[in-house]
Amino acid sequence: MITRAHRSVKNLGRVDLLLVHSVSDLVGPHGAELWRALGRLKADGVVGGIGISAYVADDPAGLAEHFRPDAMQIPFSLLDQRLLRDGSLARLKALGVEVHARSLFLQGLFFMETPPDKLTHAAPLLHKVRARIADAGATPLAAALALCCRARKWMWR
Repeated sequence: MITRAHRSVKNLGRVDLLLVHSVSDLVGPHGAELWRALGRLKADGVVGGIGISAYVADDPAGLAEHFRPDAMQIPFSLLDQRLLRDGSLARLKALGVEVHARSLFLQGLFFMETPPDKLTHAAPLLHKVRARIADAGATPLAAALALCCRARKWMWR
């Protein structure tokens, strides 16, 4: 991984943030060694910062307390505000962890008139949310972005 990081920096010219994509790599038998190696890349100036991409079930705030990353990439959307409600975003901010919201538009599902077959169960909820957004005189795009702007006090240092 370290060799790939150096290669990426050489190809890109600069890497501001390197994320561990799979939490299982950090909590596995070589996790501590991996995190130390990433810390050395940061200390040597090879990358600007190191972080973790996590799911809600991974306990992002717990991971941040253990590893002390510069940033965490987590899911956050109008339909998934669990990390806001359970206080995780506030905990991350208190730790000085920058939050990168992903899935803000639910991988495009938020804008589809008809969800794919495997997600038809989400259609009634999407319809309800879109109706509330329309009643407020907004668009799904504006509502999704407004949520992030409203949550910024928990997400940004």
